Amino acid sequence: MRLALDAAETYERLGSPEGELALAEAVVYLAMAPKSNAVYTAYNAARAFIKNDRTRPVPLRLRNAPTALMKGLDYGKGYRYAHDEAGRLRRRRALLARRHGSAGVLPAGAARPRDLDRRAAQPSCAGLNEAAKG
Repeated sequence: MRLALDAAETYERLGSPEGELALAEAVVYLAMAPKSNAVYTAYNAARAFIKNDRTRPVPLRLRNAPTALMKGLDYGKGYRYAHDEAGRLRRRRALLARRHGSAGVLPAGAARPRDLDRRAAQPSCAGLNEAAKG
């Protein structure tokens, strides 16, 4: 979304023909990006889960402990930051599945800039590559 808005803003500020280049780059980038409805599916699944399950208390280990009283009540005790651990999200999904019968829908992966170079070299993009070389 941000890429498209930035390209539109660049066009508004620079006009033609320079602004058109920003629009063209955004179009090519977005056309080559992997497409997924994972966010839409996850959002709908989360809404349905909340509607059916209602409210549960936040586990103590996930609660913030800004005061000594809260620390004394074990708020935040045992919290492990998932991104600092190997296999971080797989274990969380397994835990969700055990507790709630569903791990939810998490995107399997996002496009990385280095992936775009690899995809641009594929035959389906050969025409774009040749046109760009000019």
